[in-house]
Amino acid sequence: MHATIRDAIAMAERAPIVFAETSEPLVSVVMPVYNNWRLTRRALASLATSHDAGVLEVIVVDDASTDETRFAEAAIPGLRVIRMTKNSGFTHAANRGAQAARGRHTLFLNNDTLVLAGAIRALIAAMGDASIGAAGALLLYPSGWVQEAGALVRPDGTCNKVGWGCNPAESTFGSRRDRDYCSAAALLVRTSLLATIGWFDVRFAPGYYEDVDLCFSVRARGLRVVVEPAASVVHWEGMTHGTEWRRGIHRQHTKSLQARNRLRFVAKWSTQLADREVVGIAHTEQGYGSALRPA
Repeated sequence: MHATIRDAIAMAERAPIVFAETSEPLVSVVMPVYNNWRLTRRALASLATSHDAGVLEVIVVDDASTDETRFAEAAIPGLRVIRMTKNSGFTHAANRGAQAARGRHTLFLNNDTLVLAGAIRALIAAMGDASIGAAGALLLYPSGWVQEAGALVRPDGTCNKVGWGCNPAESTFGSRRDRDYCSAAALLVRTSLLATIGWFDVRFAPGYYEDVDLCFSVRARGLRVVVEPAASVVHWEGMTHGTEWRRGIHRQHTKSLQARNRLRFVAKWSTQLADREVVGIAHTEQGYGSALRPA
């Protein structure tokens, strides 16, 4: 494990968590969760220690948990909790939280993440460019290597992570780059734009391709989707997606959901996908497709 990340984890696991209440937050953080309270608490602690108080409102959407998550608001002052009456999956839970957001921007954040210092500030800075509608973080493995720097999409709808397995210190990660989409594990979107789009398309529920589709909707409105390398977020890929439907799910079932939603995505965006070309495949399959060295 990378030493900086190890230190950040240690700090998050022992730090008290308090979120300052504000009626006009700049960013609304939406975190769908199902159980795994220790994981959720660590993610929340990293938020509390990585940015200025009073800028964020943090909304945990409890997707019918049965563990300590049920007592989250009592454990963490200033935390907003929305409770789903039944376990509905990531797409519906994320939409419920986003529809309650009061911030100028909405940050979708997985609970299997660790927000490193300066990440929120860097994502907000990216939004200072009016041409940008959504900005994704540079996702890292706990080892410190790049998990993905955004992704590109092939004509058949398969998605290719950029930079997988690379050293984030490489010069290519020195500036923000346009991407087809960035993962909703850590994705900042203008709140008014989300409302215009209609949030995540529920045809992709319970999950997979909902973030790809959202980013295509952003770009269809003439706005850019970028990866912001100054915003580093550690992501324990596959550990949890905050909802019961993915908890312990069989690999074959996961693949069937990906395949089903890929076809739905291609049907929806067939015109935009026509004549696309993605080159530079450098690694084995990851996520929805192959991985690419940074462009």
